[in-house]
Amino acid sequence: MLGLKDDDFGLDLEDYLVGLCNFSSELPRYVVNQVTSGDYDCAKRVSAFLSDLYAAFRMLNLRNDLLRKRFDGMKYDLKKVEEVLYDVKIRGLLSNIEPSSTSK
Repeated sequence: MLGLKDDDFGLDLEDYLVGLCNFSSELPRYVVNQVTSGDYDCAKRVSAFLSDLYAAFRMLNLRNDLLRKRFDGMKYDLKKVEEVLYDVKIRGLLSNIEPSSTSK
């Protein structure tokens, strides 16, 4: 990957997946900040992305360990983003642009 051999870059797959879960935990705060600054469509885009990420993680057979706990936390991160999206929708602040999503 990227012209690197496994020996050159030692990132374990589980560490990468935990990193994705940690990344998802930052998204609710990002969405709130973006919506506060006037980017109302950000909530829709992030919600679509986080839904796709959550769906991809659901396909994995995770053991009951740190990765599983982080994945379980992703569900609550998605819920927070969806709550912001709901608030933006009921206020009529969204544009009519549909986000590109792989899950249809």
